[in-house]
Amino acid sequence: MNELNNLYHLIIENLIDLNRLQGKSLSIKSYLQSLQPDVKRLRSSFHTNHVSVDYSNYNTQAAYLLAYYPHHVEMTYRVLESLQEKDPSLMQLVFDKKHLKVCLFCAGAAPEALGLLSFLRQFYPEVKSIVIYSYDLYSDTWRISQDITKNIINNCFKDYHFALLSHHLDINQIDSFFSIFSNIKDSSIFMFQNCLNEFGKNDKDLKIILENMKFLSENMPSHSFMFINDLRLYTQVNRIIDSIISIINDLNKTNFDDYNEQAFLINKSMEETFKSSIAISDNVTKYLLTGANNLIPRKIINYNYLSVYKIFTKENKLFEQSIDNKYIDLLEQFNRLQTKFNSFDVKLEQLLAVESNYLKISEIVESYDQKLEEFQTTLQKQKDTIQADLETFKSHLQNLETKNSKQKIKLEEIERRLNRFQEERKNLTRQLERNRKAVIFAILIGLLGVILGVIALFR
Repeated sequence: MNELNNLYHLIIENLIDLNRLQGKSLSIKSYLQSLQPDVKRLRSSFHTNHVSVDYSNYNTQAAYLLAYYPHHVEMTYRVLESLQEKDPSLMQLVFDKKHLKVCLFCAGAAPEALGLLSFLRQFYPEVKSIVIYSYDLYSDTWRISQDITKNIINNCFKDYHFALLSHHLDINQIDSFFSIFSNIKDSSIFMFQNCLNEFGKNDKDLKIILENMKFLSENMPSHSFMFINDLRLYTQVNRIIDSIISIINDLNKTNFDDYNEQAFLINKSMEETFKSSIAISDNVTKYLLTGANNLIPRKIINYNYLSVYKIFTKENKLFEQSIDNKYIDLLEQFNRLQTKFNSFDVKLEQLLAVESNYLKISEIVESYDQKLEEFQTTLQKQKDTIQADLETFKSHLQNLETKNSKQKIKLEEIERRLNRFQEERKNLTRQLERNRKAVIFAILIGLLGVILGVIALFR
């Protein structure tokens, strides 16, 4: 995994660049120190039997990328390396090809992609292109972290033709795998890593997950692998793994007289350990994982895994009769529509933010109009006062028996000043009115853009 020796540096570099794009200017020290509370909360969440983490918070994702992501990258590599050592001929049947398609379930930031590419470079350099379908209930939420994964791949694995395609999928929903039937048939690797600890909280959920696992097992193609691996912390993961093994054993009870002839090889290991070989950045140990207050860098990773290798599949005619291809197409369309609706939720939040800004601007304009009216009233009062003073002065002047030239000049000067003041008042009033119209026009243009955006979204 030499190509990933600078993984921490690349993660930090991408996070800092992202902060700059968001208008935040923090030093590496300040930024990493600011993530310490997020790492603590994340670790507390992971040390419960049923993991539940809100990754919609960007700082939570950043904490995950620095505290767990590198270990999850290496875990994928270690699982594949272990199977390569145990049965290289079997692995060769799956990986010895130029092009691979892979399905990652509950993928999150997709660290498996890096671990897989590192394994391929080490053991199967003949693979030249790889397409990875990344499925997650919160696919939109994880888009930023997956973009970082793509950037790291482009930096470390430039010689691969690579695509990471993100899709919405809820594996805890009945028949959800029907919607990705075509991708299952075309793929040769299926991975569930560090995700089953979030499922199986009750018998109903467990039943749904196992039905989906059965569907996947029945329809994954010949010479394909399914991997399930997780940290050795969670009892419900062991429960799910044992239930999946039971399903596979039932499928292995082959009846050669019917049309459902299948065979699987199971490899289960519940006590795997590795010492992390990816060097932790000095910045991370200085400012984030400092060794105190639940911020100790992890060095030893304990995990377990289950691998299921499908040797062959005889076409299941009974199944083909029960599944209408049009129904599968509809389910795929529904899945895409659901993804669009998830995207719409994000757009709706943006529209609500625009609406909030518009209300604030409207309040500013209203305040502006009020101040303009007050200013015009003040100007009118000043004009009336000056006019009254001028009339009084004229009256006094007319009552004087003698009018000297200086008084006449002063009177003319006052009249000129009054005329200039009136002209300036008119100019200022016209300028204020033009400014008010410009502000209202800008608001209307902004609203028109929002309305056009909403119309385009619903097309």
